[in-house]
Parts: sequence; structure tokens; C-alpha cells
Amino acid sequence: MQEVCWYTSNPELGDHGWMAANPFLAPSPLPFGYPDFSAIHEEHLLPAFVEGMARQRAEVDAIAADPAPPTFENTLVALERSGDVLRRVSAVFFVLAASSSTEGIRAVEAEVAPLLAAHADAIRLDPALFARIEAIAAEWGVGGDGASETEDRRLVERYHRDAVRAGARLGPAEQERLRAINAELSSLTTEFGNRLLAGAAAAAVHVTDPTQLDGLTPDALSAAARAARSRGLDGHLLTLVLPTEQPALAALTHRDLRERLHTASVTRGLGGPHDTRDTLLRIVRLRAARARLLGHPHHASWVVETGTAGSTEAVGTDLEEQAVNSSVEQVSDRLSELADSVLDVTIEAVWRQLPKRHRESPRFAVIAYGKLGGKELGYASDLDLIFLYDDPDEAAAEIYATFTRRLITWLTTATGAGTLFDVDLRLRPNGESGLLITDLDAFRRYQLREGDAANTAWVWEHQALTRARFCAGDAQIGAEFESIRKQVLTMPREAGPLATEIVAMRERVAAGHPNRSDLFDLKHDRGGMVDIEFIVQYWVLLHAARDPELILNTGNIALLREVARYGLMQPEEAETVGGAYRAYRKLQHRLRLDGMEKARVPAAQIAAERDAVLRLWQRVFG
Repeated sequence: MQEVCWYTSNPELGDHGWMAANPFLAPSPLPFGYPDFSAIHEEHLLPAFVEGMARQRAEVDAIAADPAPPTFENTLVALERSGDVLRRVSAVFFVLAASSSTEGIRAVEAEVAPLLAAHADAIRLDPALFARIEAIAAEWGVGGDGASETEDRRLVERYHRDAVRAGARLGPAEQERLRAINAELSSLTTEFGNRLLAGAAAAAVHVTDPTQLDGLTPDALSAAARAARSRGLDGHLLTLVLPTEQPALAALTHRDLRERLHTASVTRGLGGPHDTRDTLLRIVRLRAARARLLGHPHHASWVVETGTAGSTEAVGTDLEEQAVNSSVEQVSDRLSELADSVLDVTIEAVWRQLPKRHRESPRFAVIAYGKLGGKELGYASDLDLIFLYDDPDEAAAEIYATFTRRLITWLTTATGAGTLFDVDLRLRPNGESGLLITDLDAFRRYQLREGDAANTAWVWEHQALTRARFCAGDAQIGAEFESIRKQVLTMPREAGPLATEIVAMRERVAAGHPNRSDLFDLKHDRGGMVDIEFIVQYWVLLHAARDPELILNTGNIALLREVARYGLMQPEEAETVGGAYRAYRKLQHRLRLDGMEKARVPAAQIAAERDAVLRLWQRVFG
């Protein structure tokens, strides 16, 4: 007990007086054994830990040395009842360490962490104790039907499993190495946590100009002022929270302060006295070494062994099934809704920071085409967008052009987790040579082919409109766009010239995406997704004037069913081709999740689907 001799310096308490005064050494008198925090002080913590470990070790030694044959009662129940003092102090201490840590508590944590690790190893690696546990497990037939009570069986299984996982079956040399690893890990983990907290505290952003705090709520301002006062500072202090994202970033409007706060958040732990990188690397290496010592390929395998999944392979399979085997329509709906929300929030944030903004809200709208337009967004889909404005201000064109450039910069920002979105603007009027943003009236004239015949929409642009929708920004402009879209889709068209245009465009698309592999490209190869999309677009442009349901942007599978209802194909054929489209998208999702740049599979895997699509193409276009 030399570690705690400094606590016995009070002569009024005598040699063991500190024990009598320590509230952890006896059950709490409060209802349900709640801790009596009014009687607990920091100086009680370490002595209680040391005494608690000593008492439990004595209890465990008695259990292991019991001359009676091992039974559930004299071994496992006895182990469950051991360690009362340690249990009481641990329950209080780790709550305090997580919620209201002080320098004193952190010092105790640093000292007690390796002691607790050694204590746990001493129990779990005790050969006499493990022999008793293993004998009980064999008697009860762990994994069989030997237990009469489920709770009892669970206790037998848990004790046996935990001992094995802790290294009870290793040889003496391996156990000694394991003890050393555990002791070092416990110290490093505590060190990492303390460095992280200290780094976050040191990186807090001090603000002396209150005008920079525009956007924060009164409660947030009050909290920032209190934080500054607590450190003897004037003004306000924006403290950092874990993990990296800071809630204040969503509210602050001052760009420089946002940048300071973001930089402070993402650079804490990098350099200086609170650098965590070396500590973290040592933790990772030690965890890997421990896993290999215990027969696992890596730390994750050791961790999930006791979980519901039981293995990293099962975890991966479960996540993949949740992501891919959900209805592809549901997955795409959620991804599309997320993109819509991001666009709305980004418009608002970028407009607030635009120096030349001339109105409270921009008369600006985002129109989604392609996958986002049809609410068929995938895990790695680009955002096919065009931007419209309707504002009489004489400087509107310049203002919205500047705004749009900044909006695109935000949307395509590279972060530590990757790029937010890839944005494709080639579907805007006049394509890559066109203006970045288009006046609403000019868009109307372009699409309806009014005015200069050299500056009007091509058939392929009308094809694209079949999958376009307003997705963010000014709802009134969105409504105007939908009106223009309806007019375009219901224009009278002749089947022959329209089919010729669409077939020619399909050939250009195929030529632009050559596939020199032996695999089938789910999107671009003949019989793939693009063929289905072009067939649907052809039918929409040809028949929307007579069947208003075709105007609705409900997705290709739903539109195929509508085409069947209209009488252009049999319902069974619509389900077959729709099923092919669904299968293609499901495979595409899976491959994108696996990080594949091209969505390609063996041709034999989708032979039936491809043949069904090719038959339909042949019937429609010859």
C-alpha cells in the first residue's frame, strides 16, 4: 500500500483513519445505493481504487484456492459478488472523468489506469481461477443445452469467453507480453484522452469584436461570454466540442471567424504540446500486436467477436445488405432528399456571405437533371444541375453569376472525408459554351424554340427535361420552370423524326463511352440502363400530350408501368424491363460502395436482363 502513504498524514485519523472516512468503503446510505456526492472528494478516489483492488484480489485468491470442487455458486457467483469497493468508486470516478474532469481527476486517471489494467490481468490470467472456470464451462456444456436457467448459462459463457479473450490459454511468455501491452495501452489511452481535452481547450477561439458573432443565438452568446470570463478574458470564447464539427459554424455569418473556428477544430491535436499523432500511432500498433497475440488478424476482429455480428466479415455483409438490399427506390429517394437539403442550405449560407447581395433572399433556383432530377441518385452520382434566376435588378446577371460560382465552389469542396459533390453543368442552355446561369425568360424562349432558330434547344435537351425538376431555391421560379417543362413535353412531335434523333443520340453516347473490357457496363453498354432511359424518354416526348401521367417525374420504373397502362407494352414486359433497371441499379450501388469507378459485371450475370432490354429496343426503334 506504499502508493497511498501520503493520504495517511492526518494524525487525527490514525494509521487507517483515511479508510474510515472514505465514503467508498461502505455502501451508500442513500436510496438504491446512489452515491453521496456531498461526502465524496477527489482525495478519496485513488485510495479507494487501491483499497478496492486489494480487497477484490484477496477475494479472488480465496475463490481460486477453494479446496472444494468448482461449482457455479462457489466460483462464478462468488466472483460476481467480489469487488464491491472497486465497483462503487469506478461507477463514480469514470462519470466524473467523462463529464467534469479536473486536473486532479486527470492525475488520478493517469495513475490508476495501469493499476486497473494490471489488476484485471491478474484475475483473468490466474491459472487456478481459469481452471475452475473451464471446469464449470465443460460441466455445463457451454454452447449446448446443459443449463437449466438462461441467465446462469449466460454467466458461465461470459466468464469463460472473457477469460479466453483475455489470454488465459496463452503460455507464460505470451501472457507476460500481453500484460505489458495492456499496461502500456491503458496509460496511452488515458494520455490520448487528456491530450485531446487539453488541445481542445487550448484551441478555443477568442473573439473580441462582437459584430463577428452575428448569427449566434442569445444563449450561445451568453455561453461564450461565460467561457471567456472563466479564463479571465474579455469578450467571448468559442470552445470546441468533439468530434470535429462545431455547431456554431452553421450559425455564424462572419467568414473570417468561421474560418478561424473551422481551422482550430480540424488542426487540434496536430503539432505543439497537445499533439496526439504519436500517441495514437502507438495505440494502434499495440492493439494490432495484442490482436495477433490472441489469434486475430487485426484489432477490429477481436472487438466485434463478442458483438451480435461476431466477425468483421459479418459486419460488412450486414452493412452491405442494409445499403444495397433495401429497395433501390428507397435508397435513391433518401440520397436525393439529402442532396436537395444540402443545396437549400448551401444557397442560404452562400447568399448570406455575398457582399453584393441586394435582397434578403435570392430570386434563384436550382434545377436538377439526370439521376438527381429523376430521384434516382446513387452513392457516387454527379449532380446534373442548371441554375435559373428571375430578378429585374439591373445588376442581377453579374450578381447571380458571382453567387453561382461561389455556390459551385462550396458544393465541390474537398474535405477530409472526400469531395462533397461533383457538379455537371453541361445540360445548361448551349451546353459548355453557355452562360453559367440563365435568366428564366431566356430559358423559356430557348426551350420553346422562340426567336433565333440558331439558339434553341435540341431534341436531346428535351429528352433531358423528361427527368428534370425544381429541387432548391425560389419556389416561384420552380413553379415557372415546371410550367415550361410541361409545355415542352407536350409539344406535338412526329414519331419517325423523333426516333431518328434519339437513336442518333444513343449512338453518340455509346461512342463516347467505349468499353474495351470483357465485362458488361451496366450503364452504357447496349441493353443497359441508358437504353431503358432513352426508350422511356422517347415515349414521354411522343405521348405526353395525350397521357398527362407521363409528364410526372416518377422515375423510369414507374413510367414503364404507366406506358403499359397506356397500351404501348404489356404489363409483364413492363415488369421485366423495370426489374432489369432495378437489378442494374442495385448492382451499380453495390459496386460504387466497393469503390469501383466503373459499374461493370460479367455479361453472363445479367444476360436475361440485357436480352429483355435489347428486345424492347428492337421493337421500339427497329
